[in-house]
Amino acid sequence: MDSILLFLIIALLINIILVFIIIKQKIKINHLEYEYERSQNTGRGSNLFNRQEDLNNRNTLNQNTLRNQSRANVSHTSGIHLTDDVMNDLIRLIEKKEMISAVKLVREHSKVGLKEAKDYVFGLRDK
Repeated sequence: MDSILLFLIIALLINIILVFIIIKQKIKINHLEYEYERSQNTGRGSNLFNRQEDLNNRNTLNQNTLRNQSRANVSHTSGIHLTDDVMNDLIRLIEKKEMISAVKLVREHSKVGLKEAKDYVFGLRDK
């Protein structure tokens, strides 16, 4: 009985080690795939700084696009007009997925009802 228990414990430990090895290899594969796609698309060499720079540029572009498009598309249909500071705060809350706080912010600064504020926030989120 003791030898079977010992065998099972050893088998379990080997399985755990193999799982960690597989996870580590999968991470390497994902990184290599990303670097390959990036080198094919940009022609630049690959390094972590460029990857982070790409992510930052993408985030900035998405934020600016969201601000401009959402203000143009949603405010004229809803009748809600917010200052730039309030709109920036609202975008940050939506990006952090704090929808309840975003709805409260719209209600405080536009004096509209709950449904209108909710529709406005979710309209911005979906743009």
